[in-house]
Amino acid sequence: MVHKWKNEMIEIHQDDVLLESLKHNYAIWHFIRYQRTANIVNEIDGRHVLDTGCGIGLQDFLLMNKTVIGIDLNLENVKEAKRVGRLIEPTENAVCSFLVADLNFLPFRKTFDIILCTEVLEHLKDDKRAVDALLSLLKDNGFLLLSLPNSRRLPIGRLFGLTRRRYMHPLHLREYTISDACKVVKNFCVRIEKIYGIYLDFPPFIVARALFKILKTRRPLVPFRYHIYNELNGLYTRLWLPLERLFYRRAFYIVLVLRKLPTNERTYLLRNQNS
Repeated sequence: MVHKWKNEMIEIHQDDVLLESLKHNYAIWHFIRYQRTANIVNEIDGRHVLDTGCGIGLQDFLLMNKTVIGIDLNLENVKEAKRVGRLIEPTENAVCSFLVADLNFLPFRKTFDIILCTEVLEHLKDDKRAVDALLSLLKDNGFLLLSLPNSRRLPIGRLFGLTRRRYMHPLHLREYTISDACKVVKNFCVRIEKIYGIYLDFPPFIVARALFKILKTRRPLVPFRYHIYNELNGLYTRLWLPLERLFYRRAFYIVLVLRKLPTNERTYLLRNQNS
């Protein structure tokens, strides 16, 4: 009964986050990434979480039994995260707080059990320096989750020549293949525990997006969009996830789950690298 109650509670929060995501005109695949990333984090032991580049904090409100600090360089994002936090209560035993901070000058002395870095490294000139800074704040055997845009993603529109954009966003300095992502962390004392691909393009989402663009001049109500996307997300989860797992190398996002090696394993690894 308790497990069922927790699942219902998570679903309520997912609905709230989807609604806020649509209010901010985020694409549906961003919500799916929040949802899936939160599910990964909720399976990891550890209470204290740092979310770097948290934006308006939507994925943080899906975390359970965690104390989360979200940081972002954009003051307006942090203000909005706090405002949204007053509308969406954190899940059971969760605490979320937000502040302005630069990833290269992190204002923390304590270490964290879990660190999230989602859709950040592609904006930075030196992605390896950022990973080094994050690992310095991670406890031994703690987990670092990196979510990166996949340069080999396969938007269905590209198959029909409808989109030719090289990068997912014009501010990206680079995008990654799975091989590229592994090279970024290769020389750090971490172990890759898991690699996920998140969001394989789903034709009904494309149809819905085209419909909403047509109706834009009529200003379709957010609740209407929410209802449509909520139903389609249910179909996506039931029908498309098996394909997503099979073709994860073509998904929109690559997610690396890294475990920081404890001191004795780091020493052993360094010795082997030097010999």
